[in-house]
Amino acid sequence: MARRVDLALAALVLAASGAVLGGVGEPDRVASVAPRVEKDGTYRPGTVGESDADSAIAFVADALPVALSYDHRALDKSLAAATERMTSAFARTYTATFDAARETATEKKATVTALVRSVGVVSASEGKATLLAFVDQVLVSGAGSSEAPPAPAVTSSRVLVRLVAKGEGWALDDVRPQ
Repeated sequence: MARRVDLALAALVLAASGAVLGGVGEPDRVASVAPRVEKDGTYRPGTVGESDADSAIAFVADALPVALSYDHRALDKSLAAATERMTSAFARTYTATFDAARETATEKKATVTALVRSVGVVSASEGKATLLAFVDQVLVSGAGSSEAPPAPAVTSSRVLVRLVAKGEGWALDDVRPQ
């Protein structure tokens, strides 16, 4: 039962969005992407030949692990780091969902670490981009018997990410499990 609650908590944080994602259109272009995961587990974006698409991929590879990870010992720090990479509207939605899960994360002594395995551009146009990311999340819960702590739970997800231009870079505008 506790493991189901922990997995539900991880899914809740992953699904932290309220805005309805508009229909995902056809890709604006077909791109060749050759991403890879380094030996240390970090994601190396591939080359798609367009600076906006390249920067969107790099941003998602950097921002998603921050948005989809948290540590029960530093929830405010996790929330602040995540929301600084978001639009104001998405940050409000994310914060409401995060705050709803806060008590359970603290009670279960949960720590979630997210790792982006791959990212591809679905569509990109002036000031907007939609990407599909493959993410692994490792949930470790400290709640349980001191003799045998629960084993980490690993989940793999596909996540549709909507970005909007912000200054010289990007901001997360929606993150939605697929």
